[in-house]
Amino acid sequence: MEARSIKPILVGLLLAALVAPTSLSHAADDAPPAKGTLRIFITDGESGAPSPARLEVLDASGDSHVPSDALPAPGECSRAKAVPWWNELSSDEQFPRSIVLPYTPTSSMHFYALENGVELQLKPGKYEVVAQKGPEYRIASTTVEIGAGKTEELALTVERWTDMAKRGWFSADDHLHITRTSAHANEFLVRWFEAEDLNVACLLEMGSYKGLVSAPQYAFGKDGTFLKGRRLLVSGQENPRTWLLGHGIILGAGNYIDFPKRYLIYSEYWREAERQNAINGYAHWGVGPGFALDLPEGNLEFVELLQRDATILEPYYRGLNLGARLSATAGADYPCIPWGAPGRNRFYTRVDGALSEASWLEGIRRGRTFVTNGPMLEFRAGNSQIGDTIEFDTPLPVALSFVVEFDPDRDAVDAAEILHDGQVVATQSKLAGPGRLVLEATVSITSSGWLAARTEGRKLRDDPEFGKPLRSIAHTAPIYLRHRPQEKPDTPAARSAAAASLELLEKLEAALIAGYQKPKKVSPILLGFDGRQVLWNAGTLFEEIEESVAFYETIAGPSESVDRSPSDAPAAEPSPAP
Repeated sequence: MEARSIKPILVGLLLAALVAPTSLSHAADDAPPAKGTLRIFITDGESGAPSPARLEVLDASGDSHVPSDALPAPGECSRAKAVPWWNELSSDEQFPRSIVLPYTPTSSMHFYALENGVELQLKPGKYEVVAQKGPEYRIASTTVEIGAGKTEELALTVERWTDMAKRGWFSADDHLHITRTSAHANEFLVRWFEAEDLNVACLLEMGSYKGLVSAPQYAFGKDGTFLKGRRLLVSGQENPRTWLLGHGIILGAGNYIDFPKRYLIYSEYWREAERQNAINGYAHWGVGPGFALDLPEGNLEFVELLQRDATILEPYYRGLNLGARLSATAGADYPCIPWGAPGRNRFYTRVDGALSEASWLEGIRRGRTFVTNGPMLEFRAGNSQIGDTIEFDTPLPVALSFVVEFDPDRDAVDAAEILHDGQVVATQSKLAGPGRLVLEATVSITSSGWLAARTEGRKLRDDPEFGKPLRSIAHTAPIYLRHRPQEKPDTPAARSAAAASLELLEKLEAALIAGYQKPKKVSPILLGFDGRQVLWNAGTLFEEIEESVAFYETIAGPSESVDRSPSDAPAAEPSPAP
């Protein structure tokens, strides 16, 4: 009886012993395979030195991977409180080896390798590794096989196809909102911008009618600049800033400029910046009516012509046709516009002598700029270059030369175009060689105006998260034409530009009257200010509008202005006590 009762137990134990190894084997098969290590080293092909760069590591499914210890860069677009995301580091040697950008189309794809030997832990398999370093470098890529528990060391070399700084042209992004609360951040930021081969980074403290919005800087002027080799950091401001008038940028001032009780009187900002030997311009293509209001006073130096891989040319051409001297700049508006990394849309400035804040600002003042998201430009009219003025007394034939160079793996430039007063007068679509277009033409100039050049094309390699084909864009600032007897713009293009400006000022005047009559109806969200600014500033604004209207009417002829009674148009009042 006892023997029969124990037999099933012994059989069960035997079966368990036989089955157990199989069960353990299945458990091992279900466990994730051991990861391997990929260590990446980037070298500059010209100097042979280690080089920061922007990297993609893509598996066979196209998914991207970043180092587990990469420091996430926060978005700093709408927070007044400083975000000292690197200030926790106590010494330069402890800066992160890699960083990942915030909520941009490239954020889930790319990371910055700031030091050599960055490491990723990856599942076994094949991976594509892509290194980029701004538009002057060719894209470097290769594949690597990662084995379980193995370490692979990958060396990539980034090679220049051009060196614009050696030719006196320095790249810049005029629109970066990045907190810099102490000089300790400078070495880190220089390393970051070197990964995009960006020569000048403009760190803009952003304001509004309520005060500081984001990206405070520890200093302005000389104390706020940092120069290391060919990398320059400068402080600036995006302020004043309203949706009704437009967003202004000031570069080179010795301090942050703000008049909270006179927030809608942009001219006071421009004059104070001019007093400090700074330069003024409009962001976001200069599309607001404030650009038309301020243009006659002559205290604007630039328009941000390229952003989000797009140009809106009408405001810029309108200003040039009215006789203004306006440089072309570009910027990412990082990270406020989720459209790629710092320097993705950039501009180049011809600098005489060594790079410094003063020499760079002077290059912008002289109009020696072009904007681009890839192609590099050279434009001449006779012996004159971008930013120069050709003076003449009688009709004059001018020989034009426009050379476009680009990386054919990155861009396809379909046409080079030369413009006279905004109209295309010559075009070339036939390549002179790989990555090179040359356009030569002769035009006869008879009146004051301007000449410029631009490209048309498309991007060949870009981030799929942008969701649409993107244009390859470049555009020069003008070469100016001055007919000596001519005292004011007197061309069909000038008259058309003046008429368009008068229409903008009529709309601005009507909006201000409505806001003055019903200040509580003014929407701060839509317009960028509240009803108090209208009450405080309307009188002065109406005076400025009348002065600007008079300027445009001398070019376009008189036009009917908004009909208003004396009660609708208040007299200028002194600013309320601060």
